[in-house]
Amino acid sequence: MSTFNKPYAINKELVIAPALEAWGSTFRMFSEEASTLGFTKPYALYNDACDLGIWVKSPWTGNVEPFILSHVVRDVEDDIQCWQFVNREKNVTFLIYND
Repeated sequence: MSTFNKPYAINKELVIAPALEAWGSTFRMFSEEASTLGFTKPYALYNDACDLGIWVKSPWTGNVEPFILSHVVRDVEDDIQCWQFVNREKNVTFLIYND
């Protein structure tokens, strides 16, 4: 059995569970502050790819889905302002603000 394209075991401590209030249906996007989520940094989701991301637990279904890091917004001093993650399969974006 090949180990390629298999996600790492989902570490329950690293699963992000956004509040229902963080959902914006107009843009199909979650947005939360890092401190609220306990978020520190994205990590490798798969053992055969360099994709960084997060696991997100749906506040509606409880399913855990991968979100891939798509963009990092930095200020003029090169400090991270926010991370943008996407789940292309569900067409959902997740913005995490560095507070």
